Amino acid sequence: MRLAPVSLHVTRAEMEWLVAEDAVEGRDYEVTRVTEFWRLTAEQDWKLCEDNQAGVNSSRYQPGPYAPVEKGVAHFRDWYRTALTSP
Repeated sequence: MRLAPVSLHVTRAEMEWLVAEDAVEGRDYEVTRVTEFWRLTAEQDWKLCEDNQAGVNSSRYQPGPYAPVEKGVAHFRDWYRTALTSP
């Protein structure tokens, strides 16, 4: 899966499913079976993301500190900010 920002509020999602090089569709795998579980969970994830974004876009939203379980996100944010300002 590859997610690429298109604009402030739009992200393009590209998906690829890999199977064995010599696999034959219809014999070794069915595309609907390969993608069915992913589709179910992805649609739920996207709904959560859309709802979260609606909250962030609200005039009542106020950012707060990261939760302790989000230390990886905070680390990435700090690294990214440093990378943006480094020559």
